[in-house]
Parts: sequence; structure tokens; C-alpha cells
Amino acid sequence: MRKLFLITFSVLALNACKTPEPKSEEKQALQTSQLDLDLEKTTGEQLNLKNIQKPIFLHFWGSWCPPCKAEMPSIEKLYQKYGDKVEFILIPINDKPEKYQAFLNENNINVPVYEAKSLIDKDLMPKAFPTTYIIDKDKKVVKEAIGMHDWEGDDLQQLFVGF
Repeated sequence: MRKLFLITFSVLALNACKTPEPKSEEKQALQTSQLDLDLEKTTGEQLNLKNIQKPIFLHFWGSWCPPCKAEMPSIEKLYQKYGDKVEFILIPINDKPEKYQAFLNENNINVPVYEAKSLIDKDLMPKAFPTTYIIDKDKKVVKEAIGMHDWEGDDLQQLFVGF
């Protein structure tokens, strides 16, 4: 009986220590209804996410959020580098235009800011701030970033080079 226990315990212990098989992460395509989001700039320019034909950098933030403000310079650099290939969209949440506009102006942030004019789909609505979705031209989320990120990192640069 003791021998059976030792064999069973050894097999279980070895299985617990083995390296898991790498999982291939299938990119999830967003449904058209999830992307049916009407947006408007303070200039009056209107846009709907579902009509964008190129990759999208979709960033939910607020001028009241310290991590959001801290990462904004690296987002600006990314925008300056890839703004012609990728549609950059900053969406302020629970913020007043005069407050976020003052922050952007003071920090020379030129990334386009749009306010949501329709309901944000529950799957896109951020649970924490900042939240960023990088969506490829086939409407698949290739990266979901929750919290502050350094947008100048090599792994992210490689992602954008692929666009």
C-alpha cells in the first residue's frame, strides 16, 4: 500500500512540475456591433469605429488619472511615428473637455481625442484606467493593455512594424 502511495505521489508531483504546453493565442475578431461606436472630436469631426479600414490604437483614459497622464508622452511618440499607418483614438472617460484639453495642450499631446457619442460595448468598456486596445485591420484585438505601459518598448514597436 505504501509503495502504491509513493508511486501515485511521484507521478502527481512530476506532472505538477512539468512545463505547460505553449498555447497558441487565437486573435479574437470583434463583432461589428462591438465596434459600432459613434465618436466626435471637439472640432465636430465624426467617426464610427466600424468604418475604420486601418489598424486602430484605441485608448481609454482620463485627465484625472495619474497613470493615464504619465504614459501620454510615450503615446505621443508612438503617434508621431505610426500615425500615418494606424488610427489613433483617445477616448476620455468621466472627464470634462476643458480639463482634458488643458492637459493635452500643456503637454503638447497631439493624438486625436474623440468623445463617445453612443454607448460603449460592455466588452470594450474599460474596467481600469488606462485601457488600450490595439486592433488590426481585420478587426482582431492583437493587444489589450490594462494599466500604464511604456509604449516605446521593443515588443510594442514590433507589433506596429507589422502594420
